[in-house]
Amino acid sequence: MSGQPASLAKIISTTWGPLKKLIAPLVFAAVLLAGCSAPEKDASYESVNSLAVAYEKAVDGVECGRTDRNIYDAGWDYVNCDKSDFVELFTSNELRTEVIAKNPLKAGQKLLLGTNWMIVAEQSKIEAAQEVLGGDVGR
Repeated sequence: MSGQPASLAKIISTTWGPLKKLIAPLVFAAVLLAGCSAPEKDASYESVNSLAVAYEKAVDGVECGRTDRNIYDAGWDYVNCDKSDFVELFTSNELRTEVIAKNPLKAGQKLLLGTNWMIVAEQSKIEAAQEVLGGDVGR
């Protein structure tokens, strides 16, 4: 019996050693790809920061700020992206309608309206974002 554990250990070490060299890069690649996955189309978001990340992934070259504000304090929240874009998250459609009514768009700006979110940007960015994130183009 004392020979069996040694044999099993030898089998494991001779088999597992080469397998680790093959498996480790695959696991590493899977972890990297999980972080780079495309945003879900027509999703709702839990935070304006997660919406900002999705917008950055959807439109090449866009960089958004981040916030630690609580959306429930005011019922909505936003961050700026680049110099003139906004990503906004809402707790209700009524509040989103109110924000749109009180904040007219500047020349060249369009809206992309999602389930609980809105993006304000120039038309080319809105079109690129809609292709990835879904939503409806407004005004």
